[in-house]
Amino acid sequence: MAGLDEAFIGLVPDLLAAVTPAQLRDACQKALTPKPKPVIDFFHVTPVKMTVAETVASLADELPTAGRTTLRQLTDSAVDRIEVVITFLALLELYKQGLIDLTQVRTFGSLTVEWTGGVDAAVANVDVYEG
Repeated sequence: MAGLDEAFIGLVPDLLAAVTPAQLRDACQKALTPKPKPVIDFFHVTPVKMTVAETVASLADELPTAGRTTLRQLTDSAVDRIEVVITFLALLELYKQGLIDLTQVRTFGSLTVEWTGGVDAAVANVDVYEG
């Protein structure tokens, strides 16, 4: 079997035959040179100005006296889209705790919010959303 392997060695081309020592040195230097660290630009990321927990507390103060309202009315003064998202998450948290009732008659319709927690209802610990 060893004789058979030696017979095929002559058929395989020498891949390094045309490579000079200088080219080999350059390839080695290129491979061993550390890559520059990428620069990540965060200009497009909106700084978070409010949290879900803060918004839950704010809504728990506001909703008992507001009667029925809608998500649109609660977010009329929102400047950024993230504020609408945070308000929606806060409403879901209040719903999960049984303090509000949410009604949406049709798909993509207006989301109606009604306080059901009573006057002295306390908000439990709010889950931290890491996004």
